[in-house]
Amino acid sequence: MRSRLIIHAGFAKCGNASIRAVLFQNFRKLQKHNVFVFDKNLRIARTPEDLVGTSIWSVERARKKTENLTQRLADEMAAISRGKADYVAILSAENLANPGMAELFAGLDSQFEVCVIFFVPLCGRNFNGYHRHGSSGA
Repeated sequence: MRSRLIIHAGFAKCGNASIRAVLFQNFRKLQKHNVFVFDKNLRIARTPEDLVGTSIWSVERARKKTENLTQRLADEMAAISRGKADYVAILSAENLANPGMAELFAGLDSQFEVCVIFFVPLCGRNFNGYHRHGSSGA
């Protein structure tokens, strides 16, 4: 089985901060299950603190330079693969859904099983977590 890369290519205001918070809070548990997360510098995070910040700026710099990120991500994933039968790496950044970003990852799917996940807003819905579904009676 090839190693898997999950790319969370979110849109703005679609829970990106919440997803990163869950990855941070469960960092050690994820590592125990061979699930690794890219940090803001597009390196595999070694500690939970490495997940503070977001990789959107590293990805944006790569886009401006038209840098292909495939080898960079593959090198990081190769470093963690030693001694592990199979593993998952997660890259999450809200700007990955922007135009021009897909070209940065050309060829990645020939080396890894790649899953791309999008969360999109539903028009007219409020996602503030405080939506009230009814009233309580006394």
